[in-house]
Amino acid sequence: MKKVLVLSVLAVFMLIGVSYGASITGVVENIDKSKGMFSVKELNIEVGFNCDGSLIKEINKGDSVKVDYSVEDSSAKAVSVVKLGNAGQREIIGKIHNINPSKGLLVIKDKEVEVGFDCTGTPLTKLKIGDTVSVHYTVENGREKVQDIKIKP
Repeated sequence: MKKVLVLSVLAVFMLIGVSYGASITGVVENIDKSKGMFSVKELNIEVGFNCDGSLIKEINKGDSVKVDYSVEDSSAKAVSVVKLGNAGQREIIGKIHNINPSKGLLVIKDKEVEVGFDCTGTPLTKLKIGDTVSVHYTVENGREKVQDIKIKP
């Protein structure tokens, strides 16, 4: 009954064009890396996603994943895709929107979201606003804690 209610609310949001975010944990059923499309099945629900192909370059059919996504105009867009077994590690690729090396703070903005990071212990001196970066992070006590930052060409 609860699933039917949740799916009904999601369908209404999709029909009226409301944007919202959610996550799903399941198994990759189908994947087309060249088109940035894949689907994840959790119990009896299968959700199809569009994404930047770089999010799924290491993902394959049959992998267990957690997908954070947004839905807008009846389309589910993956914001992050994490292969389970990586201790909850996530990745976001985007541009540096704000940076404060002395406080260890970094804000990344991609096409869909803006995320603030705790970079304590991570050197930020080579980074500048506008750089495109790949950030691997975990969520600890409700804060996004950076594990690794790489500048993208």
